[in-house]
Amino acid sequence: DEANFSFRADIPARPHKGIPNPDIKTETSNNFELGLRSRSEKFDFDVTGFYNRYDNFIQRAAFIGYDNSDIGSITPVPFQVFQTKNVSEAEIYGLEIKAAYRFNSQPGGFALRGGLGFQVGNDLTEDKPLSTVGPLQAVLGLGYQSPNDKWGAELVGTFVAKAREQESFVNPRSIVVGQPESSRTLIDPYEPEGYALVDMIGYYKINPNLTLTAGIYNIFDAEYYQYSDVSSIDTNSRVFEAQRGRYAQPGTNFAVGLNWQF
Repeated sequence: DEANFSFRADIPARPHKGIPNPDIKTETSNNFELGLRSRSEKFDFDVTGFYNRYDNFIQRAAFIGYDNSDIGSITPVPFQVFQTKNVSEAEIYGLEIKAAYRFNSQPGGFALRGGLGFQVGNDLTEDKPLSTVGPLQAVLGLGYQSPNDKWGAELVGTFVAKAREQESFVNPRSIVVGQPESSRTLIDPYEPEGYALVDMIGYYKINPNLTLTAGIYNIFDAEYYQYSDVSSIDTNSRVFEAQRGRYAQPGTNFAVGLNWQF
């Protein structure tokens, strides 16, 4: 699947395609993890640290440049090209923390929970960050559950930091044999700013098998972009602003659901 990864999307504002890589090599790794877990009537705590070292790390759907020869009538701009590729040597390390505090030792009542995920990925071959590793993220929630678990609600804050800076690189599809280096174009990946979100979610159990859920998301109508959605957008592109705006996440929005368990 990784060797034959292929697709094509003729989208006028952002045409893109994936091409296969028959030369992909098998990934191997050494993974180390150390964790601590604690449980009590009122307080739960988990912390885990990890370090992973890779040979031939497989970077799926990596952005490799623009195909300037692939411009059609529907798509008047070059296609973005993605390909699964190997990174000869790479490392990913980080820390994960989860905690929950219940104000009442009996079932139900208020509870405070939180979590933090921090990862760093490095391409050791070219001494630069791995573009597929996202930024630090933390979640903090204050919730209430009725003693009989008939209903509950939670106010949740999500905080995402700015991702590590990605280096500019030469578009490999602008390298033409016999042409001067000055004719090559640079790709400068977009790095979205950090953001904070506040959501309110709740549930009501109509019966043991049927649960009504509802939520108000992004209550303060923040404009934000998820790193994984926009990290392949080139800020040097003449359609940069149009591309970026298409990937903004929703403003304040509402959702209602009905879960039937049988």
